[in-house]
Amino acid sequence: MFRTFRTLAACLLAALGLVAAAPEAQAQSIITKAQREVLVFQVDLSQGDAAQRAFYDFVEFSAVSLAEMNFGPNYNRVHTVSGAQATRARLTSKLREIAQVSTVRAVDLVFVTHGLSGEVSFSDQRVSMTSVRNDILAGLTTAQRAKLRMVFSTACYGESHRLRWIGAGFKAVSGSRAIYADSATSYLPFLISWANGSTFNQAVTNANNADLLRLQDAAAKPILYFAGFANWNDVDSYRLVMGSTAALNLRINTML
Repeated sequence: MFRTFRTLAACLLAALGLVAAAPEAQAQSIITKAQREVLVFQVDLSQGDAAQRAFYDFVEFSAVSLAEMNFGPNYNRVHTVSGAQATRARLTSKLREIAQVSTVRAVDLVFVTHGLSGEVSFSDQRVSMTSVRNDILAGLTTAQRAKLRMVFSTACYGESHRLRWIGAGFKAVSGSRAIYADSATSYLPFLISWANGSTFNQAVTNANNADLLRLQDAAAKPILYFAGFANWNDVDSYRLVMGSTAALNLRINTML
């Protein structure tokens, strides 16, 4: 009788999400190159007046070409959306286009854009991350969202976006604490680490450790100041991650 009550109590707690899922529920499966694809979504960063463009020129990097070079040999396909094509609607439609292919089991996203606390910019508008999450929930089926795997975002204040990415279906997400200004030193280390089999958490750590003295952040502050940014001192590119322990230990060739 006691065992019965204990079993029922355990089931109830699990249903309420108050206990961890069984280990087997978090088991990882192997994902072959033919089964994984990645989307590099890049909004034009050189926006605003001349002073603001100077700052974005400072932090600008070849996001698409570097991703294609490092990810090309490791993914079935590297999809790119950039410039005027990087609209709000296009993000969802492109994710759906990739995820609806029956042979694809994992879809990753490299998200390169402007960001504010809880908001991100597209080529046509700036919207809340709640809207982005809702777009993906409405635009992809449950089965398609189950294929969403990781997001590496270079948007400013990306840590405030993480929960919405998780809510949209992605398993592991990273985002900066405040203004993101160190892509010149951090972006490539992440790409190389992830492409070569590091866990998501370790790949993000390698990106954070690429500039331990935070020299890029320090150099960005006076540029922001002279460009007239009111929040010029709010530079902190350090990336925080979000996801279950199993999700943060995902590799390029694994999936929950």
